[in-house]
Amino acid sequence: AEQKAGAQLKKLICTAPNFQIEFKKNLGVIVSRAEDGKISKQDKSDCINKARNIVKPNESKILHVIPLQYRVDGKEVSNPVGIDGTHLEVDAGFVLGDSNNLSDVTRCFDDHSLESLGFIYDGLSHSELMLSKEDRQVGSLLLDIGGYFTKASYFINNVMSLSTILPIGGEAITSDIATCLKVTIPEAERLKIIYGTPLISDVESSEVIKITTREGVKTIKKRLLSQIIEARVDELIKLIKKQLGDVFVDAKSITLTGESAQLSGLGQFVESRFNKKLKET
Repeated sequence: AEQKAGAQLKKLICTAPNFQIEFKKNLGVIVSRAEDGKISKQDKSDCINKARNIVKPNESKILHVIPLQYRVDGKEVSNPVGIDGTHLEVDAGFVLGDSNNLSDVTRCFDDHSLESLGFIYDGLSHSELMLSKEDRQVGSLLLDIGGYFTKASYFINNVMSLSTILPIGGEAITSDIATCLKVTIPEAERLKIIYGTPLISDVESSEVIKITTREGVKTIKKRLLSQIIEARVDELIKLIKKQLGDVFVDAKSITLTGESAQLSGLGQFVESRFNKKLKET
């Protein structure tokens, strides 16, 4: 990083480790004590802290607090400050990280004389790069498919209202290919990159490819490779739908990112399974 930047690194902001990241929601409620009968900035802060104090487990650290919706005397408002009323509620989202994991990473920085300015959940940081302000406002789903994890984050009203991490990524597809075809992991990765696609219908039934197994070179139908890939990708999509609930119905668009999102035909496959238009980036 220092070589590419042409500068010596002293301070940094780090993405939080994907292990044991959680997204939770909680409710905060207060009664305003403002003498003028209007909700104050202090009321707003106190309300968020009410939700914050309830949700935090002992073994977790709060990385982000995301106010999702305010209500003053039962009426929804975008910003409660200055609104006439006495009862303030906030639905808040919390991104939680494992305290031990975060401490271990911070210790690594300290050992190398690097000052950590904090952690950020990359579901949020990626959205700044991959989604427009309009995308985040109207309702968009960001799918980040990496080697070992897939992150699915939903943005609406310019905030991340839901996010989940699944322990499945491109390496799972490679492992399936290696197991089913009895080839090494490097050979499975080669087959996935060069010939792989989850779109079985796009592969001619007569098309064949050569693979190098532990028993020597063999010829197989290319459709067999696609069937292996399709099964794992389909499982991933079903898990995302299960985790997100009705969100995938509400989303106006889907954006794919991540190293494993480069798999040939994956965009079209995701469109067909979600019945949504994939946003080009």
